[in-house]
Amino acid sequence: GGSLNHTKLVASDKGAYVFLLKPPRTVPTPTVLPDLIPQLINTLRSPKTMRWDDSGVRFARPVRWLLALYGSAPIRCAFGRLTSHRNTWVGRPTRLQQVAVSSIDQYFRTLTSRGAILDHAQRRATIEETVAKIAKQSGGTAAPEMLSHGLLDEVTFLVEQPVPLTGRFDPVYLTLPREVLLASMAKYQRVFAIEADGQLLPQCVAILDGTPKRPAAVRKVVERILNARLADSLMFWTEDHKRLPLEQMAKELSGVTFHERLGSMADKTLRLRGLCEVLADAWRLTDEERQHLRSACQLAKADLVSTMVKEFPTLQGVIGKHYAKNSGEPSAVTEAIEEQYLPLGGRSPHTLIGSALSILDKYD
Repeated sequence: GGSLNHTKLVASDKGAYVFLLKPPRTVPTPTVLPDLIPQLINTLRSPKTMRWDDSGVRFARPVRWLLALYGSAPIRCAFGRLTSHRNTWVGRPTRLQQVAVSSIDQYFRTLTSRGAILDHAQRRATIEETVAKIAKQSGGTAAPEMLSHGLLDEVTFLVEQPVPLTGRFDPVYLTLPREVLLASMAKYQRVFAIEADGQLLPQCVAILDGTPKRPAAVRKVVERILNARLADSLMFWTEDHKRLPLEQMAKELSGVTFHERLGSMADKTLRLRGLCEVLADAWRLTDEERQHLRSACQLAKADLVSTMVKEFPTLQGVIGKHYAKNSGEPSAVTEAIEEQYLPLGGRSPHTLIGSALSILDKYD
């Protein structure tokens, strides 16, 4: 008799169907969490993982402790050789202090009082505001590429207690193209560039994790390394220019493998040259446009043998554009060399020859 409460009659084209209604089975959350938490940690993926003890557990970094609370009640769970408890540690890695945690609210308050920002969105906004404020004091603004090229995201996840430090570099390096300066600053020192009226200033903002005891000494180190890296970039730039024009550089492409079954970059260049005639016919290009496309195909991959692109692979195409310009190539050709790698990050080719080269590169 009691089971009738769990049935339901539903009419359909083929007659009435009896449905059994199973009441949902509920389990108290604290009883599920001890098994669920280690499973959740194991589902977190990162490109590189490491082992640090004989438990065989892998993670992006060594895990030192587990704090697990449900409201104010502690959850007992295990991960590798660790078991959870009510404590967390705060402070510098070399001088960690243990703090008992009574509730989730108190946990947040404890970290905030020590200057740590746990919420990464808030941390990102704080860093962005800090850099913008310092840039304004210097009469400029933060270089917008720091947002679009991922530097802000990277720094956000490297620090928990962001503290700014301003530095300067030798203005002699401002002769380098903007893209090279920014790539060098982001890759090696992860510092933010400042610009005024569209021109970079010989200044930067580093974001440290916590307040240093001797800021002047830290600034000295940051500036020394940054100047040394920029000196390297200037040397690569100068050495590469001795190998120009770009057409001369393109002759070295037979030594760069495109794909083991598709030959070298020199072979790819030949294919692009062949395909460009088909596209030029289809698009009814003028004689001048056709010549520009031929040149762009011939020079498209030449910067891959440059020292600069070996140092900064993300600048492929960009370096080619500068080297083509300095080799006396027309702007239609130089722009196309950069645009062949687009669309990328919301940017699309905006020139005719660039669009053509981009399509040919993808088609090949």
